[in-house]
Amino acid sequence: MKWRKRIRFGLAMLGGLALASGSTIAGNEIQRVGVDFERIFKESNASTLVFLFVAVECPISNRYAPVVNALYDQFSSDDLEVWTVYTDDLFSEESIAQHRSDYEYRAPSLIDFDQALARYCQATVTPEAAVFVREEAGEMRLVYRGRIDDRYVDFGKWRRQPSREDLKEVLAVISRGNARSLEARTTRAVGCYISPN
Repeated sequence: MKWRKRIRFGLAMLGGLALASGSTIAGNEIQRVGVDFERIFKESNASTLVFLFVAVECPISNRYAPVVNALYDQFSSDDLEVWTVYTDDLFSEESIAQHRSDYEYRAPSLIDFDQALARYCQATVTPEAAVFVREEAGEMRLVYRGRIDDRYVDFGKWRRQPSREDLKEVLAVISRGNARSLEARTTRAVGCYISPN
């Protein structure tokens, strides 16, 4: 498996030459995070942070791009930040920027090649969501982790329309000012496994 690591290292180095933290490619904001991912929580003034883990070559994740864009358009604000998060270091930052352009992602993106944020959010597949709300003391509390909706029941098993839109339901409660009433909830997300880098 040494050759795979070498290829990954080469791609990461090439991508690193193309993009610095906080840079913009093709009009899309992309930031790299590492073990310092907590700065996203500390630097944000929003009371809600939503992380949507996506992948360049995951067909299930890619099919959700229109849903992700619709949720971003409906709920994002100065007080509710939505981020897409990429974790696979097999792809360069340029490939990720192209993916964002191809699927017209409007939410800014985080590149989490260290997967420190993914571990913190306990994300295991793409697509998967993690929603944090700010408590009175200022700390962020995880109130939801899991699927976007129940369209995918299992691998190869899906329905045309979801019967439950879990993430939308959580964001609707938050947008009505009832974030503190939410108890932590987890659902099973179906998608492509986030493999350790």
